[in-house]
Amino acid sequence: MTGDRYSSFADLKRDRRERSDYSICSEDRGSRVLVMAPHGGMIEPFTTELAEAVAGDEFSLYSFVGRQRAHNRRDLHITSHLYDEPLALKMAGDAELVFAVHGHRCKHAEFVMPGGRHAECRKRLAESLEACGFDVKQPEPGLSGTDEKNI
Repeated sequence: MTGDRYSSFADLKRDRRERSDYSICSEDRGSRVLVMAPHGGMIEPFTTELAEAVAGDEFSLYSFVGRQRAHNRRDLHITSHLYDEPLALKMAGDAELVFAVHGHRCKHAEFVMPGGRHAECRKRLAESLEACGFDVKQPEPGLSGTDEKNI
């Protein structure tokens, strides 16, 4: 059990309205790299902006943007191993590498937790971030991004 209200995009779409509750922003730039924020907008704040900055004008971009006045995390979050929004699945399937940006609420610290199944990318990202002065930590249980079903 994830604690999420919805376990699929189809379930979410039955109750929520595109444009008022959420929007989907995408740019297919023909790149083999996709940068995505599947919990963007007010679901995990600033992840859309970070994904846009990482993608720049070179990499393809996808963001599911929470737009509600309140309760975006509670109402719109679909955990990554269940995330099945059709455009996201298509773009991820067309990409060679998917770089997903997530947020994690921690009141007393700012840090980065690189995760994912691509060990070399994860290692190089951690080294680069540390070299730039970021506090890099190992992912907490459940936040490693290693589930084979993750978007």
